[in-house]
Amino acid sequence: MGEHEELFRLENATPRAAKRRPENTMDIFCNDGEYFPVRKRLLQPCIALTKAVLDKTDERLRVDVDIDCCTFDRVLLYLIAESTGAVRKGEYKLDLEHCGEMLDAAQKLKLIGLQTMCEKMMGAYESRIREEGIPWQEVVERNEKGETLLVIDGMVCDATRWLPEHPGGNTIIPEQALNQDATVYFELYHASKESFLYMKQLYIGQIKVEDLGKVYNPRPEVVPSQEFLQQLRDFMRPETLKSYKSF
Repeated sequence: MGEHEELFRLENATPRAAKRRPENTMDIFCNDGEYFPVRKRLLQPCIALTKAVLDKTDERLRVDVDIDCCTFDRVLLYLIAESTGAVRKGEYKLDLEHCGEMLDAAQKLKLIGLQTMCEKMMGAYESRIREEGIPWQEVVERNEKGETLLVIDGMVCDATRWLPEHPGGNTIIPEQALNQDATVYFELYHASKESFLYMKQLYIGQIKVEDLGKVYNPRPEVVPSQEFLQQLRDFMRPETLKSYKSF
């Protein structure tokens, strides 16, 4: 710098604070080495990532997924569209050219909404929502064969694929909530909007109206609160409007 040093002297400079990483984020590493820092809330619909999303430690989590970065980037676009309501409004469009890769990614992430969309576009779709209603006896028989179907306020949720990711372990639901009205248990353990998001992913229809009286209730004297029921019904209304309503 020499003789020009005084010309470039910086005075009263304020040191720039180190940029903090956003809270509640996790690093998703793809199979080609690229990674994405993603807000946990955005990843809630991905059932395979449930344990990582609900992790409360301060440690920045790394999760490896067997998906290439280009496909995962498209998955993120879908998740953003779902979180903003664009998917429900029909404003999100999936490119048929990438449908196969997206279906594979959806199956690995257990992202049911995207999987359903891909299957529909590829001609292998059967609606997961049973608009005609679901008989109570079918729920019992499917549970006896190893599936995990829950009945909550007349709504049937297929938790079979989600069970291995359940933060409370994979035994408490089969032991406590199968083949009965599980509404009280759901309020007791899962009375949060976060839990409602997962329920919307698992919802497959309503118990047939004529079968509502057949749903076993082991403790009829214990009832869910009206506040909880109203919150649940308001949140699930876009889904339940597609099928029979039990309320």
